[in-house]
Amino acid sequence: MDWDQVVADLIRWEGNVPHMYLDTVGYVTVGVGHLIADVTAAQQLGFVNRSSGVKATPAEIGDDFENTVRQPAGRRPQYYEQFTKFDLPAGERVAILRGQIQEADQDLARSFAGYGGYPINPRRALIDMLFNLGLRTLSTFERLHHACEAGDWNTAAVESRRFGISDERNEWTRKLFLMP
Repeated sequence: MDWDQVVADLIRWEGNVPHMYLDTVGYVTVGVGHLIADVTAAQQLGFVNRSSGVKATPAEIGDDFENTVRQPAGRRPQYYEQFTKFDLPAGERVAILRGQIQEADQDLARSFAGYGGYPINPRRALIDMLFNLGLRTLSTFERLHHACEAGDWNTAAVESRRFGISDERNEWTRKLFLMP
């Protein structure tokens, strides 16, 4: 698997935001959809001052977290920049994403019989779907699941359609299943 390609896939569709923001349901997030569960979790990350590049203190990170939490949810990530002073460096954001991709790959290996032997493009499609939907929701795509386990990539392509994402992303995913 070309993990650099998977990183690029997810950044393409999810974005890569350096500052804290609220996702569509109000969770504090950074980077490529990385949930920050609480202030303590935020303080474990290597935020730096946007202007000076100086490493943020735990108190400063806590302030950014609290300023973000107080905002309305569901705005574009750029909206929240005005309420923060600190960014997570690109290298750390990508390192977090790589860890999330490895977890997604392991979750898929536990969930889909024979997953490790699937062609690369269907695996990329499934990682994207898992990252976007979460394992619980992806598990409701039963026909997709059965098609993948049977190596029926044409059916998997049809069954990969998600609601609430762009037609362009759905088409991209569909084509990945058709190009094993």
